[in-house]
Amino acid sequence: MLRFKDLTGKEVSEIRATDISCLVKFIWCCVVSACAREKVEFPLSLMEFADAVTPDQMRQWQEENGREFADEEPGQKKPVGITELLGHCLGVIGLSYDDFCRLRIEEIDEILRFNGQNRTEEGRRAWEIMRTQSFMTLSPFCKNLPGPNKLLPFPWDEETRDPNVPAEYVSPEERAENQRRLRGRLGW
Repeated sequence: MLRFKDLTGKEVSEIRATDISCLVKFIWCCVVSACAREKVEFPLSLMEFADAVTPDQMRQWQEENGREFADEEPGQKKPVGITELLGHCLGVIGLSYDDFCRLRIEEIDEILRFNGQNRTEEGRRAWEIMRTQSFMTLSPFCKNLPGPNKLLPFPWDEETRDPNVPAEYVSPEERAENQRRLRGRLGW
């Protein structure tokens, strides 16, 4: 949230569950932004808003929304339980309950890894389309316009596969054996 960043100098991802003042500022920024979007006047300053919020309201808000502000070290992964895996696999990926129950954890990990890669690629594809459209829109009006990658560089433009690391090769026999084992596990 740009408004929160401008106000505090912090990213939303840096908020800690124990930092009540940051949480109040974040909620205030959300409310002000929502009101601005809806073209509704929000009459309370940050201090008036903070004075109006009760500890019970803060506790309730944290219970309902505060999971993402859990106290964990940056870069530290929060452990995921089986119910979270089940919810993600059924709700996001679209597996059936029976298919989920037949899978081993290693197989679920691989499905999640592939799904994450797929979503990353979809997101990047949308940004690439936007970059190309921007370049095409600007090109008739600019002389000596750099290429699209120079005009709007993205972090993944620098990512390249190490040519010294060979791509993983799966022989046709291994592929057939993997499919046979998977069919056996799924009862096909």
